[in-house]
Amino acid sequence: MSIKTLIVEDSPSLTGEYAYIERMADGYILENSATGGHTLGAFYSQATVNDKKIPMTENATLAGVYEVTENRITFNDGKYKVRYCETDGTIIASEDWDVLSDAVLNYPAGVATPTNITAGTITNVTNLTNAPTAGDFTATMKTSLQNAWPDMQTTIDELEVLIEQLGAYTLGAGGTAQTYTLTVGGLPCEDAYVVMSTDIDMLNPIHSGRTNALGQITFYPNLPTGTTVYMWSFKADTTFSNPDIETIA
Repeated sequence: MSIKTLIVEDSPSLTGEYAYIERMADGYILENSATGGHTLGAFYSQATVNDKKIPMTENATLAGVYEVTENRITFNDGKYKVRYCETDGTIIASEDWDVLSDAVLNYPAGVATPTNITAGTITNVTNLTNAPTAGDFTATMKTSLQNAWPDMQTTIDELEVLIEQLGAYTLGAGGTAQTYTLTVGGLPCEDAYVVMSTDIDMLNPIHSGRTNALGQITFYPNLPTGTTVYMWSFKADTTFSNPDIETIA
């Protein structure tokens, strides 16, 4: 089962933070209790679910960042709503998921969710340089990525969708946190899109996400200590010296 990362920011040192996941096709809620023979991680009606709360823990190095992963069952394709709550039930944030082949595709605001992508195949793509043809997903998409990013013929949002379709729109699920801090003029750079790749041409992006208010993003790459990685940063009206070369600690 694909690992799905849930993460939210709130005040530091809180207890009882939790999330719950609703499957929008039928309104069913993910179960976090085996009471009554229920399957952990399966979906049940709101009237029969025993415990919808998925407990979240505060990141050991980032105060106020609460996270948890979920991979107990395979999710059906479709739309899901994740709600993040404080211990009293107050909803502090929500997130829409599009799930395809058990992978979460988090499409950025303002970008329409593709409706014609099936597992491993694209039947129609627009607004991408060197767009792939049906049945030629991975190889052509990587070529498209290589050609697109240097002269920014695509927008940052389109680049983000392209990275998603390559399967790298995750923070990772490795055992060691790698926090990357991005600054501009000595100040934290918030809401920048950061891509981690294992090659200097960005043909093998492995993780990506957006920086928080501190200009930080924490990845969890499953890479050996000492591995060289390349960090690529993008934000409208902002220039970065890409790539920034880092080493897995």
